[in-house]
Amino acid sequence: MYGYHRHMKCVMIKYLHPSFRYLWMILAFYLVHPALADGGSGTTSFSFVRIIPGARQAALGGAFSSVGDDVNNMMWNPASLARIQTKQAVVTYSNYVLDIQYGFIGYVHPLRSNQAVGIGIQYLSFGTFQETTPADPTGSQLGTFGADDLAIALSYSRQFGAYLSGGANLKFLYERIQEASMDGIAVDMGLHLSIPSRRLNGAVVLQHAGVVRSGLAGRRDPTPLSIRAGAGYTPAHLPLLILLEIETGRSHKTAGRIGGEFNIRDQVFLRGGYSSTASDLRLERSDSRLTGVTGGIGVQTKSYRLDYAVTPTLRLGTVHRISLTYRFK
Repeated sequence: MYGYHRHMKCVMIKYLHPSFRYLWMILAFYLVHPALADGGSGTTSFSFVRIIPGARQAALGGAFSSVGDDVNNMMWNPASLARIQTKQAVVTYSNYVLDIQYGFIGYVHPLRSNQAVGIGIQYLSFGTFQETTPADPTGSQLGTFGADDLAIALSYSRQFGAYLSGGANLKFLYERIQEASMDGIAVDMGLHLSIPSRRLNGAVVLQHAGVVRSGLAGRRDPTPLSIRAGAGYTPAHLPLLILLEIETGRSHKTAGRIGGEFNIRDQVFLRGGYSSTASDLRLERSDSRLTGVTGGIGVQTKSYRLDYAVTPTLRLGTVHRISLTYRFK
């Protein structure tokens, strides 16, 4: 299916008038990424930052804000990073729909006094396309062009007492379509509550509050501001983590998420989830009823954890993610 859509995409670009090639790239961007076209209430810039970064998060339906002690939560809730006791690094790769390539790299470094700093990089590449004009429909003389998105986040988190921690991300955002580009700055701020005696976690996060410094094709749409609240609970005598989350934002309707993670001897993790954000993407009754359902598995050793997630998306295929997390000794 990926190959078919890749072929159709190239055919469409081949015969586009040059004045429309930017429009196609922008349209393709919104079509292939569920988080960017989820029944939103307005157009935003840098919508790629709403892509779920890690495979563990994706398998849980994105209900991850209340999870602590995991470097994968850097882009979702920086407040949780103060719970991390040892240095952690993660690498995520996804061959997105239409052969779009997505990657995430993150690193968290704990400090004294229950503090932590980190850095994360999100990257999205649409690949290379043949540039054509009516005078040169094959593009043999004009060459190629591409489109890329990049976000770099600097994170800080600290604990305030035994139960509460806070944190923030400073994000530098960049998008490029051929020679046209735009950049901006955004901030995430979050709180994380952990009550071990009740086996309960909670979180509140404000994401992507920022400004667009230079627009694309003369437009300066606002950043995809969103607010998220979540909770996690582990029942007594049962190795199961239950996660609930609700989110609303500038670019999308209010959405609910639920996720569950079953722990088998701290070595194997079975995960499943559901996101109403993705389910709103069904364009016709014939669209897959699995849209919004997620699943995955994780395998952990003392230092490494390998996570896999699968996410059905409309008629564009299925997104597969894989993440490798390393805990330094």
